[in-house]
Amino acid sequence: MVLLIASFTAFLVAVSARLLTESLLTVPLPLLGDFLRLSLVENPGIAFGITLPLPLQHVLVAAALVLISILAWRSRASAVASLGFGLILGGAFANILDRLFGSLQIAAKH
Repeated sequence: MVLLIASFTAFLVAVSARLLTESLLTVPLPLLGDFLRLSLVENPGIAFGITLPLPLQHVLVAAALVLISILAWRSRASAVASLGFGLILGGAFANILDRLFGSLQIAAKH
């Protein structure tokens, strides 16, 4: 169920990104003058823009997912912790499926 929700959320983000890209984000959108502005940026890497060769990148992401799954299974401290781990794992599974099978490619590429 969490995977389904995460996938649906990713779809909504992609559609929103497409609409914003076509209308508002062709140039940076100032929110507080030059101090704070909204710009469209895509991250081709895994985290923090880190890019590795694809087989290694997939192996590291899968290993991290397995490790987090084991930690989540062993801790089960409270309902809130279980919900938090479930949301993290659902998002991670959705990201892995997106990387393995390709994204919906709704957002325009720059």
